[in-house]
Amino acid sequence: MKDIFLEYLFVLFAYYKVSCGILLLMIHANWRADEWIFSLYQITNHRGISLRRFASW
Repeated sequence: MKDIFLEYLFVLFAYYKVSCGILLLMIHANWRADEWIFSLYQITNHRGISLRRFASW
């Protein structure tokens, strides 16, 4: 019974890691697409730099 539970936890953890990885990849892909908008915002508004720093954080 204990082994089944541990295996279930391991599968759950693996699934969590994979879903987090996909989510991070999606965010990164969107971030790269929106990067030129942020650089444009950075030129027009100085607060864009702090926003960009927060987003890459």
